[in-house]
Amino acid sequence: MTAGAGEGAAPLIAHVLNRLDYGGMETVLVNLVNRMGDTPYRHAVICLSGYSDFRNRLNSDRVPVVDIGKRPGKDPAAYARLWRVLRRMRPQLVNTYNIAALDTAPVARMAGCRVVHAEHGWTADRAAVPKKYRLLRRAMSPFVDRFVAVSRDLENWLREDVGIAPARLACIHNGVDPTPLLASAAARTEARRRLGVPQDAFVVGTVARLDPVKAHAVLIEAIGRLIAATEEPPVRLYIVGEGAERQRLEALIERRGLGAHVHLPGARDDIPDWLAAFDVFALPSWNEGVSIAALEAMAAALPVVATAVGGNPEVVVAERTGLLVPPGEAVALADALERYRHDPPLRQQHAAAGRARMQADFSLASMVEAYRGLYDEVLGRQAAALRGAA
Repeated sequence: MTAGAGEGAAPLIAHVLNRLDYGGMETVLVNLVNRMGDTPYRHAVICLSGYSDFRNRLNSDRVPVVDIGKRPGKDPAAYARLWRVLRRMRPQLVNTYNIAALDTAPVARMAGCRVVHAEHGWTADRAAVPKKYRLLRRAMSPFVDRFVAVSRDLENWLREDVGIAPARLACIHNGVDPTPLLASAAARTEARRRLGVPQDAFVVGTVARLDPVKAHAVLIEAIGRLIAATEEPPVRLYIVGEGAERQRLEALIERRGLGAHVHLPGARDDIPDWLAAFDVFALPSWNEGVSIAALEAMAAALPVVATAVGGNPEVVVAERTGLLVPPGEAVALADALERYRHDPPLRQQHAAAGRARMQADFSLASMVEAYRGLYDEVLGRQAAALRGAA
């Protein structure tokens, strides 16, 4: 059954985002659509500014992916095209993602749709979010039925700084499926062989787009300190992902003489293999919502060293499932990694506790059920009646 199906069809949810590409928020969207399937809701994905081959991660060809073709900057015609697409598809609800798609909420309303808006995090510290973006969220608020925050930190910000009423807020933590991520010792050895990772190395890894907010430069500086401290065991850092920061990071690696130790493999589809090859997962970001990459690392039984920002403290329990450090402090980050390098039992203890926590509090099944319940609530009797007739 496709978008725009006739009377009696399951209600359609149109997911609207800026671009469908490699990233945590995009992974949440794809996992939500894949796991929910087309019962009790059908799904469509509308991209304002295109998509990459990441769209191939959608499992069903019954989920249309539409590119509005919005040009950079102001493009009023794009909103007219979006309105026409919505009128043709006739979704009952539009789920927008992050600030780049929020200003489509009035268009969705004019097309007769209810609106849920999901906030997955900022590219700056909470206090540094520009006033114009707070005002935009406030201005769009009348067109949004419910705001979803992926962390309590984001929920508090929307309430306290933006002024969204508590009754219109929901906190739904991101979730992952741990099943394909846990590797045996033999699988770890094989993953390192296949990826060219030294078997005897202490391997620090991270998975993220190469973006300033991810603070990879701080992580590289920290690795430099580890290598300067002692050569045993040898240290390797793998930053798996792609983005605009590549050239700057490559220049930093060369300037610090770390070319033999720090590697940028690019965007990859074999993330479970990379997680299997890591000893520790590092998340040095300046800000985060609830990091899908960190949750996947916990599912893979890796201890996590993260900065104490955004939703990270809601995910990583300091001294139990990982270690928390201040943002931007390479020395503190290096010290935390050094603890794990020389204390394998501590790594194993935190890894096991992290996987247990992820399974208990951040499962994909729980996340999907929470969104299903929210869609039911927003659509009310309309959704129930349509499902009953299907």
